[in-house]
Amino acid sequence: KELRQPKVAVQQVLYFQTGGPEALLQLTMAFHSWMPNDTYMLYHDFSHLTPWLETYPELEEVSQMADTDELVSGDIFIIPEIDCPAHLVARGVHVYRWMLGALSFEANQKSKEAGCKDLSHNFWLSQNLGLNVEKDFVLRPYISPNKKPSHLPSNEKRENLILVNGDDNPTVPHIKSVQEYCEATGDCQIQILKGFTRVELMDLYQRAKVILAMCMRGCERTPIEAVLSGVVMVTDYCHTGKDERDVPVPSS
Repeated sequence: KELRQPKVAVQQVLYFQTGGPEALLQLTMAFHSWMPNDTYMLYHDFSHLTPWLETYPELEEVSQMADTDELVSGDIFIIPEIDCPAHLVARGVHVYRWMLGALSFEANQKSKEAGCKDLSHNFWLSQNLGLNVEKDFVLRPYISPNKKPSHLPSNEKRENLILVNGDDNPTVPHIKSVQEYCEATGDCQIQILKGFTRVELMDLYQRAKVILAMCMRGCERTPIEAVLSGVVMVTDYCHTGKDERDVPVPSS
């Protein structure tokens, strides 16, 4: 019997221009570099791909798939941390959830029972909340070239500006205390990173001194981008912050 090359399809979330969707695109391009004729982006509306092409123009070369009907036994389907599609597992498709954020122990157990296998984007997630992902299956995203500073960080423009990761809840005690201090003393400003363009973010990274990122459910891109621009990151011993391989900052 003639052997068939399996297809690899990666589920996309193109509507949201955040870290998780960007990681899925990066993984797609990695597979495409190895298997250019058998790698597919799966999404229902590829008009949402257009904004991403500025950063990743090579995505235009990747084949597109509108639904999972084309997947057959032996194919590989990679999804983010969503419900496991048990009907595809029953069809013989190898379904992998790429854990880009923390879910409950119960949700992870349910996925395992449905037949999905797990990948992780960082080390803390790989060994917590009911997951046991081997090191070889920890696939780490990268910072896109246009988010990296073009020169060494400079402190000339630094202000007493404290950034807050956009996924953080500003009412959590650590962040609320800092915000109240800044308002009471006038010694600092605090800025929650939501709704900014790439150019605006890069400007904020050049001006800020500190970025707060508390109880991270994954390796948040914003703090990493800020650190590359010379900002000091402060996190807590919660979730991803517990593993020094994911967040190599000193404890205090």
